[in-house]
Order: sequence, then structure tokens, then C-alpha cells
Amino acid sequence: MVATEASGTKHFSVIVPTLYEEKTIENTLSSIDRARKNSDRKVEIIVVDGGSKDRTIKIANSYADKILFLEKRGVARARNFGAIHADGDILVFLDADVRVPGNFFDELYNQFITNGLSGANCRVMPHQDISPTVFEKGFYILWHNLRRFSYNIKPCGTGDNGIIVKKEVFKKVNGFDETLDAIEDLDFVFRASKHGKFAYLKKLTIHETIRRFREIGTKKFITLYISNFFHYLVFRNSRVKEWNPVR
Repeated sequence: MVATEASGTKHFSVIVPTLYEEKTIENTLSSIDRARKNSDRKVEIIVVDGGSKDRTIKIANSYADKILFLEKRGVARARNFGAIHADGDILVFLDADVRVPGNFFDELYNQFITNGLSGANCRVMPHQDISPTVFEKGFYILWHNLRRFSYNIKPCGTGDNGIIVKKEVFKKVNGFDETLDAIEDLDFVFRASKHGKFAYLKKLTIHETIRRFREIGTKKFITLYISNFFHYLVFRNSRVKEWNPVR
């Protein structure tokens, strides 16, 4: 069974790391909240904060079932900490600048039950509110197709938005590698996919602000990501030693 109906048990635990996210966190959490209200599934929202002094926590209080605080920062560390406190059978890892569709949890539940999945990645696209350019849309479509194709060879978690995994599998691989400053998403899916069936859910789309893409710049972002990707494939560690947050 993927999920049980035992008292107190939830089908999904959504884990959202935060650090000074007052600009985006309400859109993210409100979309998750709407999706769980549209669903018969049991869903809890967990926010793991790294010390925000802005309105992040005040906003999160309106939506989150659990707000956890972690002094030592790091996105992998925050995800792992959230998972330790999660009651759900299926863990959903999302960034603090995304929006999920209204059918998100029902579709995930159906996919995991029908196809016997142990994990999955979602399609990620820029949100219309940020007025993406033709190039930005084109890049995301290309990236989406490359990720979908990669699943014919090896499950690939590039892009840490929309990683979904059974909690039992998460425990088997000891979660995300906290020693990696970047590419921890790819590393996690590579390891976790050895313990069950993973799928790329091309019909289920979440939307993000693409803030890092815009802040760093197109050429630098693509160059940085590709070089880090291949460095990981060869050396199994991150070429980037510091992955600064973009707000």
C-alpha cells in the first residue's frame, strides 16, 4: 500500500524550505492549500525555515500545519529535517516560489497507485504572472523534453521543484546528501530510483518564478548548470561550492 487510512496518517507531506521568502511564499502555500481542499487525500504542509526575519513565518502561519526552525542552513538539510517530522506516506519537495495545480494531489495519488510508483518528477514551467519571454518559454520547453527523454535512460531529478517520493524510499537512501552545495536533487533521484519505479509526470505541471534564471543571466546559468551536471556524473560531487539564494 502506498498510503493507509490509519488515524493520524496522511497521504502526503509537502515540505517547503524557506529563507526570506515573503515575496513568494503566500502564492506557493495558498496554491498547495487550494489543491488539498480540492482533494480527498490527507495532506500536511511543512515549512522549514532557516532564520527569516521578514514576514515569511507570519504568512506561513496561515497555511502550514508545521513550521520548523533550523539554525544550520542548507536546502538539502532543510528537506531532510522536514522529512523527519513528516507524517505522510509520500513526501513532496517544493521550492518557496512555485504554484501547483488544483488537481495536484489527486493526480499524484492516482499515478502512484495506478503505476506502482516509488517516486516521480513533475514538469516545471515559468508562471505567466512573471511574463516569461519567448526565449524563456522555449528554454523551459526544451529542458522539459530533455528531462522527459532522460527518463528513458535514467531517472533525472535536475531541478529540485517537484520531487515526489515514498517516505520508505527516502529513508532507505538517507535522504538528500547534505555535503552537496548543488546538484543534490540529481544525486537524490539517482540513488532513490534504485529502490523502485520512478516516472516523469509530463501531464502534471507546476509553475515557478524562474528567479535564479533571471538573476544569474541566461548564458551563465546554462553554463554553470551544465558544467556542474557533468562534474557530478564524473566525480559524484558538486563543482559549485556555494549556491547563493536568489530572492
